[in-house]
Amino acid sequence: LGEYDSSITYYKTAAYYYQKANILKLYAASLGNAGLGYYYKSEYDSALKYQHKALKIKQKLNDRKSVATTLGNIGMIYDEQSNFENALIYYKKALKVFQTLKTVQALRTISST
Repeated sequence: LGEYDSSITYYKTAAYYYQKANILKLYAASLGNAGLGYYYKSEYDSALKYQHKALKIKQKLNDRKSVATTLGNIGMIYDEQSNFENALIYYKKALKVFQTLKTVQALRTISST
């Protein structure tokens, strides 16, 4: 668990500096990665908090692939909490965005969750 704690700290620190430098794509990526760290520690409320923060930024940047991935991550977190209704909502949102990208890799990503 210590490795997850360290990675979360590093990602949150990186997010702070990326935000200060106004490098929004990397800021959002760092927030999302911190969220994944919380997910692997089974701290699902924190995981959702960071994934939703990342999602808002990615949507503003119109980074559709990252939006789709983050939607899938949110679905995965809800799935792990046995909140299947919300999981399905976010998986469907992710699939819809991935389908607009029309890449095989994108569709594989969501279909593997």
